[in-house]
Amino acid sequence: MLKKIKLLIAAVFFFSLAFELFSFSFLYFYSDAALAPRLPSYHWENVQTPKETKVSSNEAGIWYQPNLNLRISFNKHAGCEPYQLQTNSYGARDIERNINSSEHRVLVLGDTMMEGMGVDTSGRISDILEKKSGLEHLNFSIKNTGTLHHLETYRHLASEFDHDSIIVGIFPYDDFIDADLQKKIKFDSTYSGQFLSGDYPNYEQIVHQGNKYPDKFIYIEALLHEYTYSWHLLLYLRNRSNEGSFTFDTPSAYYYFSEDDYLKFVHPLNQLALAAPDKTIYLVSIPYINDIEAYQGELTTPFSDRMLLFAENHANVEYFDLLAPISEHLSKGEDSVQDYYFPCNKQHFSPNGYALAADILYENLQIYKTKWAGVQLTYLQEN
Repeated sequence: MLKKIKLLIAAVFFFSLAFELFSFSFLYFYSDAALAPRLPSYHWENVQTPKETKVSSNEAGIWYQPNLNLRISFNKHAGCEPYQLQTNSYGARDIERNINSSEHRVLVLGDTMMEGMGVDTSGRISDILEKKSGLEHLNFSIKNTGTLHHLETYRHLASEFDHDSIIVGIFPYDDFIDADLQKKIKFDSTYSGQFLSGDYPNYEQIVHQGNKYPDKFIYIEALLHEYTYSWHLLLYLRNRSNEGSFTFDTPSAYYYFSEDDYLKFVHPLNQLALAAPDKTIYLVSIPYINDIEAYQGELTTPFSDRMLLFAENHANVEYFDLLAPISEHLSKGEDSVQDYYFPCNKQHFSPNGYALAADILYENLQIYKTKWAGVQLTYLQEN
């Protein structure tokens, strides 16, 4: 009996070792950048604080734990460097901010693109705009969220901070998935958050609890995540099989979306406009690499047409689409679209992409053309 147990242990060990070597080879030499595979980061502190996000008590849904300090690893072999993820005392990926201020301030809401996935905070859109304008940009963006989450974050947390303007980053493809419960759970069965149910405009907000691991297993998962290639290969294969996963053949959401997609996506934005009637809200749509490649030089797209009409019907809303100016920049032939998206993750801007988007917004949004920006910038330079 003891001999059989030893043989079984040996078989499990050698199988695990062989699978780990295979996983290493696969992820090192071949990966689909569209699905953003990662590699072990070998950071013990990430194992000690594995639950980087949680369902928050402020009803917004997914949210970071306060005072995190993690090193997040992409696929370095495919050209992506690790980046630092630090949160402040209220769980936002931002420096500590005062609740009260007599200065003009901007709130920033959005998902991965506005949070700055893949770069340290100094390289993301909001921090570049803060440096350029001298205006504080309080960033309440967080990955894996849509417009309903942005609304609830504003209602239950961000609105407590003095501010005069709001920038909302819109990521059409992701936001349409995040607005629909069935699409979201096909993409991520563990996701917990709020969704809209019923028919427009009489939606009901419901809370969905995703499949959760026991707390003890979360630490085991974190250990596997930080130190094994096998775990990342399994995640990669799961993502490839998920219905709704991004691929380079995914149609552009600027052109292809259903009426139900749009209404569930836009309804929270309407509620946000009503919740902040004395604030100027800038809705900024951000393109995927697929959107840029699908763009044919039109003045508008089906999606931007709808958003322009939405802005016209709200006195406190302005809409700006990054698709056309980024495409125009690329048409000059100095760079390719590949230079502005991560080589290991074509869904998200690279540092060049974040910088280009910030430059375009700084040159075009009205907030940066008012006296506020000049006054505060002069103050910062003098001090």
